[in-house]
Amino acid sequence: MRPAGVETVIFDLDGTLVDSSGDILASIEKAFAQLGFPLETPLNPECIGPPLPEMLARISPVLRPDQVSTAVGRFREIYGASDFSRTRIYPGVEALLSALAGQGTPCMVATNKPRALTLDLLKKKICYTTSRIAVAAEMMAELRSWN
Repeated sequence: MRPAGVETVIFDLDGTLVDSSGDILASIEKAFAQLGFPLETPLNPECIGPPLPEMLARISPVLRPDQVSTAVGRFREIYGASDFSRTRIYPGVEALLSALAGQGTPCMVATNKPRALTLDLLKKKICYTTSRIAVAAEMMAELRSWN
């Protein structure tokens, strides 16, 4: 039975359901190494948060805008091919999602990650089922355009 007054539960993906910092930081490090770009700031989870171009520019402020764009593209290639072996599910998440599903409560996941990548991560890490819907960057941009 669904909790009274609850129609749908929307979760943020990163930092709420999973800690993806390990895969993100490893992908940044690999991208910069492949491109020969310097890492001016030590990589740690506190680097993560701003939009990707801003985050990479902060990590290496000596990069020109075109180099930041190149780094963004390379990061996306590397992270997009990730097996998510460094991404961790927070304790209790699977039990919570199972309980909500058992009560018939629809759950959604909001993220800025591309939809296909989000679905792949969910399938590999959270036993994604068709009752869970990923709301990714493409859909969020569409929703913002309605205002």
